[in-house]
Order: sequence, then C-alpha cells, then structure tokens
Amino acid sequence: MPYKDYEKQKENARENYWKNTERKKQQATDYYYANHEKRKKQKREWELKNKEKMIAYRKKYAVEYKKRKHLEEKARWILHNAIKKGEIKQIKTCEECKTKGLMHAHHEDYSKPLEIIWLCHQCHFIRHRKRRTTNE
Repeated sequence: MPYKDYEKQKENARENYWKNTERKKQQATDYYYANHEKRKKQKREWELKNKEKMIAYRKKYAVEYKKRKHLEEKARWILHNAIKKGEIKQIKTCEECKTKGLMHAHHEDYSKPLEIIWLCHQCHFIRHRKRRTTNE
C-alpha cells in the first residue's frame, strides 16, 4: 500500500534496504543463478534481432581493446628494457603487504611506463580486480 507522503516512503525504503542488505544481496545472487539460462536465451534473442547494433558494438570494442592493449604492451617493453639496462632495480618485497619473493611490476597508468609499484601476485590480482570493478 503506497504512502501518502512520498518522502516518508523513500526514507522507509532506504531504511529497509540498509537493514536487509545481506538478504537483498543473497536474493539477487539466487535470482541470478536460478534464471541464468533464461537470461542467456533472452540475450541471445536480442542479439539476433539487433545484429547491426551488435556488429557496431563489437567493432567499436575491438578498436578500443587494440588501443588499450597496445599501450599496455608498449609500457611492459619499456619497463623490461629499463630493467635489462639497469635503470630500474627489481625489488623483492611487496610494497603493499611486505612479503618477500617474486614481484610483479604494476602500472597504475600505462602512459607512464616507468612509474610502477612492485606487488606480489595476490596484491597485484586484487589491485587489477579493484580497477576492473571501478571502471565498469
């Protein structure tokens, strides 16, 4: 039954959401897995109906992907050559969790190939995962 006062309805909805966040997240996850095949079928049907849109989208994505990967590859090679020449020394301690061992060179910005952070495998994976979720 709707409220007469819209602001009060909004406030109650917000309170209800924050009281039940874990339950709401679980419901969303359950729905996702329960209807996965149905959603996959609907998506495929939409793609078949909208072939021109999909072709344009894929072309645009391919161009952007090539540009991004080229920049990443170029940064890796510049860094690799700098390490070989001795301009940059490879650190054996993770700058985030301070563990010792084999480190990965992490670029926050690929347009600055020599500005890197040395991270262990786990910290590097987490850093990329965070970036991927914030970019989407």
